[in-house]
Amino acid sequence: DLREREQQIAFVADAADLGLWAWTTPQDTVWATERLNPMLGFAPGAPISLVSFLEHVHPEDREPTRQALQRALDDASDYSAEYRVVLPDGRQRWIAASGRVERRARDGAVRMMGVCVDVTARKHDEVERLRLRAELAHVGRLSSMAQLASGLAHELNQPLGAILRNAEAAELILQSSPPDL
Repeated sequence: DLREREQQIAFVADAADLGLWAWTTPQDTVWATERLNPMLGFAPGAPISLVSFLEHVHPEDREPTRQALQRALDDASDYSAEYRVVLPDGRQRWIAASGRVERRARDGAVRMMGVCVDVTARKHDEVERLRLRAELAHVGRLSSMAQLASGLAHELNQPLGAILRNAEAAELILQSSPPDL
């Protein structure tokens, strides 16, 4: 039954492209599914510890990720974080992780179990959406400026046209000798 259940869980995790993990804090060891190691930038089967995991996390995301883990441990609460990992080839991947703390009363050990999913495509889509929104705002500002310029040109054209017509009329009047005032 246990083996069948493990196979079912592995099948579901693979189908959903999830990496499952369990971190035992006293030994600082992480059990991980085969999919998780490459997702985090580790070689298949390589051991993972908190220190080695944090070394793979992008430097800007390292401290917030560590703090989220520590908060979950301190409060025995759920863990949730999104962070970038730096792969061996230098590329970056966005990971969404969530977990749950479990304290064992008999030996006081703390274990956190969780799941990771690669959300790189979603993050790239968000960046592209923000870029397009900024571009549309810029185009909107340009359109507003064009409308303002058009309105100003119209407002200036009317009095300038009247001045020009009056100047032409004055010129005609002054051309006759003697001028008919």
